[in-house]
Amino acid sequence: MVETVALWLGAGVMMVGTLVYLYMGRTVTVSNDTFFVMAMSVTIVAATAYLTMALGMGRVTVGGREVLAVRYADWMVTTPLLLALLGMVANASRSVIATLVGLDVYMVGTGFLAVLAEPLWQTLVWWGISTLAFVVMLYLLLGVLSAGAREQPEGVYKVYRRLRNLTVVLWSLYPVVWIAGGNGLGVLPAEIEVVSFVVLDVLAKVVFGLVLLRSHDTVQVHSFY
Repeated sequence: MVETVALWLGAGVMMVGTLVYLYMGRTVTVSNDTFFVMAMSVTIVAATAYLTMALGMGRVTVGGREVLAVRYADWMVTTPLLLALLGMVANASRSVIATLVGLDVYMVGTGFLAVLAEPLWQTLVWWGISTLAFVVMLYLLLGVLSAGAREQPEGVYKVYRRLRNLTVVLWSLYPVVWIAGGNGLGVLPAEIEVVSFVVLDVLAKVVFGLVLLRSHDTVQVHSFY
């Protein structure tokens, strides 16, 4: 019951976030709407994924365990978009953004392999590989991207720093919840695991978009395009 309610709330909040973004961008010109389109893409995909899960779809059974496979499909699409937005704010090069996205896809993919793996030691190996890819991503976000962002106007750097800190803190909690949950060590009750992922997703996607789009006049699409 708790799981179902949480999934429906996740779908609802993501859709409300999309509508808020749409309202915020009502006066933005077509030539300057990239941030809005990408932010709405994130919440639309997430809303669709949560609706799918709430309706009992997108699930697979692995070793007697039910896995919300559509969650990984969601992450495979939405997290690269979030990283691309961060890269655009920092005015990062195409190669740096491509590296971030590649690491992210690898991280999510190996995370899903951890779900499929049996016995537990294999799960831990794939979780460790996925987490290592995440650590390398953190290095780029805190190093290369931050250095590039500092070369931008002060207002742009402040926006990047807020978005970066939000992303680093929230994304760091995902592997912790995952390994403590049913696919890992199993010490976290299923209901708390689902609720935790919903809360993290809402903060990492909807709040991220709100922070970015509220600063749209400060942060424009840079020479990346």
